[in-house]
Amino acid sequence: MSEQQFTLDALNQVRASSGASTIRQLPSGLRRDPSNCVVARALFDIDPTILVYKEGIFTEDETFAQIIARSFNYDTNSVLFSEEENLPRYFVPTPYKMCRFIDDFDTGLYLELVSS
Repeated sequence: MSEQQFTLDALNQVRASSGASTIRQLPSGLRRDPSNCVVARALFDIDPTILVYKEGIFTEDETFAQIIARSFNYDTNSVLFSEEENLPRYFVPTPYKMCRFIDDFDTGLYLELVSS
């Protein structure tokens, strides 16, 4: 399974677990923009506080962070607390294949997903 397909499937699992409708394709996004990248835009309608980095998905909503963790097949102990003032409080580590997708997108792949 490609990193792009893995990311779509993982995000749809989060969306379904949150009671949101699934998406047929990844939305377009901006490179190196934690609040407007492809992954963040796929979850923004559920949680507008979402920030996405290769290292983790950050939110102000602890319950949503737990939903993300369970959707990624992590236990809820994977929800970590951020001490950084400029970041939302809770985060879940990004799965490896999604991390690779984010890195590839940020470095110039997936031109079809770049917002104009």
